[in-house]
Amino acid sequence: MNKLRRNLITAGGIAALSAAFGINAAAADRPAPTEHKTMSKTLIVYYSHTGTVHSIAQRLAKMTGADTYEIKPKTIYDRDMWAAWDVAKAEQEQGILPPLITKIPNIDRYQQVILGIPVWGRTIANPMQTLLSQLDFQGKNVYVFWTFYDHDEKMRDALAQQIRNPSPDSRLQIHGKRNFALLIGIVGTVLMSGIWKPGISVDVFGSHYELQNLIRDLLLLSITAVSLIITPKQVRAGNEFNWDPIAEVGKLFLGIFITITPVLAILKAGENGALAGVVALVHDSSGHPINTMYFWMSGLLSAFLDNAPTYLVFFNLAGGDPHVLMNGHLFHTLLAVSMGSVFMGALSYIGNAPNFMVKAIAEQRKVPMPSFFGYMAWSFGILVPLFLLHTLVFFVWQIF
Repeated sequence: MNKLRRNLITAGGIAALSAAFGINAAAADRPAPTEHKTMSKTLIVYYSHTGTVHSIAQRLAKMTGADTYEIKPKTIYDRDMWAAWDVAKAEQEQGILPPLITKIPNIDRYQQVILGIPVWGRTIANPMQTLLSQLDFQGKNVYVFWTFYDHDEKMRDALAQQIRNPSPDSRLQIHGKRNFALLIGIVGTVLMSGIWKPGISVDVFGSHYELQNLIRDLLLLSITAVSLIITPKQVRAGNEFNWDPIAEVGKLFLGIFITITPVLAILKAGENGALAGVVALVHDSSGHPINTMYFWMSGLLSAFLDNAPTYLVFFNLAGGDPHVLMNGHLFHTLLAVSMGSVFMGALSYIGNAPNFMVKAIAEQRKVPMPSFFGYMAWSFGILVPLFLLHTLVFFVWQIF
């Protein structure tokens, strides 16, 4: 197996790097001799914050005929080095590698790789640490130049270790742990709105809100704002968080809730509405509920609308009295509505907000996702047989 060769040099030693390629550094301003154009198998990969490394990389490329590749991080570091170092130091202390907006270069077709690295805090600049953690230099000749403002005594050891073992074992770390307390607050807020019933209604722009629901929503918005304030920007950058998927899902479901309003009103009209045929499907001639039909009708509507309003519609069709439905002979009817509304939301992207959220996040990260109907081909093929089993177990045989 070829051994990895490493030559570590400073920015002041460009002449030494040139000599490694048999190039006279004094000839930097002249075209490289023909015999040195064999260096097409050389790649210079670098990160430049202030432009110094970029200038050196371009000079080396001119001298060697090498290809160049500049990486760029998503984190926008301040042009002031000390301000940038404050952000970089926080990332290093928390073990965060800043994500890159440029792709990791393919070095397979290069025999020589030259790395251009700024020194930050006496070690490798954070964006280059991200790059090095994802590259395999096995069998390559690796040369390095770096620039530094102050001391670089730690740089050589850190760089040698990084190239030798780009993915060292490290203990699992969780950043942003303060948000766990906020998650507990979210759960407590939701439970509060279900338990506390003051019986007070508040009018907001013509709509009536129960006081507990209004307080719940205000608390949830406040918790969100607190999270945005107390969570370090580096943590969100490490998660590659942005608002685009949330905005996309919000717009989609805003349209769904607007257009679903007349459908829900028709369903609430029951046998007197335009969808009387659908309503009749869930009851027999004696007016008794057909639990299997409640399960499938609530489920199929939930697959294309949303589970919450679908649940409410069929809950009301079943009588709308929670005490009767939970404790009487209509228990399995309530179970059918609950299971159908929740389980079958997974049949399509728009059946549940998280479905579409995951799709939007995946596509933003360039992960191929099925089309709307392509997803349904998978979901129906896998889930419908399970739902048939649920029908037998819970509503035909009533084992539970």
